[in-house]
Amino acid sequence: MRTVLITPVGLYVGRVLRGIQASKPDMIYLVLAEEDEEHPEWYKKTRGNVDFIEKQIAFFYENRIKKLSVNFENFIDVFTEVNNLIEEETKNTKNEVRFLIDITSTPVLPRVALINVAAIHRNAEVYYTPPGQRSPNDYPLDIVEKDEGGVPVVIPIIRSKTLDELKEKDIYWKILKQLAKSPDKKVPSLAKLLELLGKEKTQKKDYMLLGRVLRDLEDMGLVTVKHLGKQKEVQITILGEAMARVR
Repeated sequence: MRTVLITPVGLYVGRVLRGIQASKPDMIYLVLAEEDEEHPEWYKKTRGNVDFIEKQIAFFYENRIKKLSVNFENFIDVFTEVNNLIEEETKNTKNEVRFLIDITSTPVLPRVALINVAAIHRNAEVYYTPPGQRSPNDYPLDIVEKDEGGVPVVIPIIRSKTLDELKEKDIYWKILKQLAKSPDKKVPSLAKLLELLGKEKTQKKDYMLLGRVLRDLEDMGLVTVKHLGKQKEVQITILGEAMARVR
């Protein structure tokens, strides 16, 4: 089995290297933040950390290191870019591929996005390398960088449906795509949603089917359904919007 490690790089250097050492992947993707005009110092620092990590592992991995730039401030960008990476690596080989996603050095927003990506791929796992020492209130930056961390811990993920299972339900994608391009990412009623889907608003069976599908999508965190009087307002979530873009 081939193992691919996806590791975003922020301020933690030693703990990222510890994760690489422990997981022993066959391929490494170093995920770096896109250049940010509002936070040039943070970008410069993290880009330097990427270069440092690459130099530390270059002897062992030679041409097995790739880089992926994403917008760490954008949930949808992180989700779609990493999901696309997994799909590309999977479809180009007949052999089984295992993906490890290191969330140790990521800010909170991309961390949540990465956990959700792993949740829809059976062959993806998430791990976190804790600090080697408990940080005092005045945790100096050099300790953050040099801390080699403790033993990496695999993070359990509650999975509902995989991406492949979702792709089998064409109606899921039609609803998500319609909501994603609707004003304010929502529709005021089931009747309006049926109209957008090209269905008859007078057919009871269509309402029943739509109700079942929306319950599935709501359970997966892809949409929210609010009761407003006699109507049901349906709105896509940020995760649903990300999913609408990956098919």
